[in-house]
Amino acid sequence: MLSKGDDAPDFTVETTQGEFTLSEAGDPVVIFFFPKAGSRVCTQEACSFRDSLDEFNGHDATVVGVSTNDSLDRLRDFADEHDLDYPLVSDASGELSDRYGLSGFLGLSQKAKRATFVVEDGKVVEVVKGLFSSDKHVERSLDAIENRIT
Repeated sequence: MLSKGDDAPDFTVETTQGEFTLSEAGDPVVIFFFPKAGSRVCTQEACSFRDSLDEFNGHDATVVGVSTNDSLDRLRDFADEHDLDYPLVSDASGELSDRYGLSGFLGLSQKAKRATFVVEDGKVVEVVKGLFSSDKHVERSLDAIENRIT
């Protein structure tokens, strides 16, 4: 898994809100990987990011959710159902997860992972792990953004 200080792999993907390229997004970018849209913990996490979006926006941060199991159509429905106003990405192929070092995370299958990366200037500045601690991902991401040296 990528660690603080590592180069963040650049990527371009189709999202629920159109095309997204990491290197073209403003800094910082919060990329949170989640296992399954609609599951209890994943829904809590997605809604926590939604509920904190004003705080992220106040720091000019971009939030992107990456599902490791869902199709883009399923993610569009999930976003509509929960009023998620940030892009969601389907990584059902596992390609993006592999690039961020999440294959086999916590010894679980490739498809079961929850990790968040805060990226600034092409570098990972924070990594949050934890399969069952959805709120921690939002809190630690905001802490990293609020406490960064500008």
